[in-house]
Amino acid sequence: MPFAGASGAHFTQVGQRLVKRCHNAVEQATWLRMASVLPLEAGLRCVEVYAVTADAYTMEHVTGHLATAEPGTKVTRTLYAQVERWRHIPPITNATWPGYLARLEEHCQIANNATVWEAYRYVTSQPSPTPSFNHGDLTYENVLIQSDNDYCLIDPNYSPGLFQSYILDYGKMLQSTHTDYHAIFNSNVGSNLGMNDNTLCGLLRNAGHYHQALTACLTHVIRLAKYHTAEIDKVEALAGTILEELSCT
Repeated sequence: MPFAGASGAHFTQVGQRLVKRCHNAVEQATWLRMASVLPLEAGLRCVEVYAVTADAYTMEHVTGHLATAEPGTKVTRTLYAQVERWRHIPPITNATWPGYLARLEEHCQIANNATVWEAYRYVTSQPSPTPSFNHGDLTYENVLIQSDNDYCLIDPNYSPGLFQSYILDYGKMLQSTHTDYHAIFNSNVGSNLGMNDNTLCGLLRNAGHYHQALTACLTHVIRLAKYHTAEIDKVEALAGTILEELSCT
């Protein structure tokens, strides 16, 4: 039975496999296969890809629950440790931070919202994150949990023209735990994200990553503006809250 995903992708179950049809199927499959052969934390893996076409890929059908609904904080510690591993692996694109900022500016022009523009100006005033390999969309709804020792990564955001940095992954994790993103957009709200947020923020602060990771989170909120123009007030609320915190750190 075909069904649609939140991002507009379409899925069809075929036996124990799942066919995902999306605009960036080749890029997602490429990332999943590449990440699978890189060092991964114990219990963490990538969904297995079996076949790829121009607009779809066939993968294993993973059952379980999303990390947004995970009652404990082990998943946060595992993801944090994995991003630290990726921190030391070179990016697989030649994209630059100025190119990433140019994309953000396009989103601001589409939204044409004062708070979103203020967020963009703040981001451009900050240092460039260090390039590295990353997932690109490491929100907790892109981690499927089958058991305490089986966490599966899905739905990466990778393209040859997209800047990569471990800091952007930490920003995506904060989007899940530290902002009201899931509740505001009714996107796999889950439970216990506050507990995970305390754990994640503690890890980031201890490593000296927190301010830059929160700035990266702000860039992800800016990117929402392009896709939620009809709900720009929600994007504005998210951006405003992060800007207020950044001004105090």
